[in-house]
Amino acid sequence: NIDLKALVQTGDVPSGGNININGPIAASGGVSLTATGGSINDGVETNPAIIAQSLNLVAANGIGVGSVSDGAPLKTQVSTLTANNGASGDIYILNTGALTTSGISNLGGGVTIVAKSPLTIGGTGSTGGISALNDVWLEAGATGTGVTTDNLTINGDIYSTANKTVTVRAGNSIASSQPRNSD
Repeated sequence: NIDLKALVQTGDVPSGGNININGPIAASGGVSLTATGGSINDGVETNPAIIAQSLNLVAANGIGVGSVSDGAPLKTQVSTLTANNGASGDIYILNTGALTTSGISNLGGGVTIVAKSPLTIGGTGSTGGISALNDVWLEAGATGTGVTTDNLTINGDIYSTANKTVTVRAGNSIASSQPRNSD
């Protein structure tokens, strides 16, 4: 395991090891974390664990632990997110501020992404969607009374390969450039 308390430029995670974020990581550009044999866990109590322009996450056994409602997701404040989880476990992200996904894949579980708004799935041209084995939950969470930017925009495909539930929620509106599939 590697325990992070500040920004680390380079480092190797032991095979099967986890990345445990125990203090805030802040970068003016991008942050990339890879735990090819383990998981990426957030040990930061209340603040975002990662603050950056973009974030790329790769893990084998989950990203974030527990659900957004029990307070144990990976807490971020990023503009762009890419994530891939391979073997088992779920992806749980709670983002502060506007978030655009640029490709989220989970071969081993579900995906939950809540942005304290707005949330855009995929960029232009139907790229950067979300694929998960199990349930998918996407939410542009309400950020306050009178706020009109709690919008969820879907520009990429969203699907569960095991035909589980896909839930989309927004404080204000949901818009999609993707055709509906009734299969």
